[in-house]
Amino acid sequence: MKPIKIRVAHQLNGYTFSILPSDQLRVTTLLPNAFPASRIFVAYPIQSDFMPYFNRVETHVLPALLGLENKDDLFKLGEIQLWDTTHEKLLHQINQIHEQTV
Repeated sequence: MKPIKIRVAHQLNGYTFSILPSDQLRVTTLLPNAFPASRIFVAYPIQSDFMPYFNRVETHVLPALLGLENKDDLFKLGEIQLWDTTHEKLLHQINQIHEQTV
């Protein structure tokens, strides 16, 4: 199964995390109780305040973006990849076994 791709776009004042409609459909097929959003914006001040206390902001944004009830459901989706849209570079991936920052 191909990975679910999350696109990460750098904005002037933060990051936008987004998912294509085809991946939204795959999420709802695999987890019928999920309600994915199309995108979530995280401002730089929020991210910088967040990181010292809660580690990677993505671990909290992804369940919200994918419409999951808890973080453990991420591992039920197979592989999830976060891609930098500006440089088309893989930033981070999560699969059923582990998380890996690239």
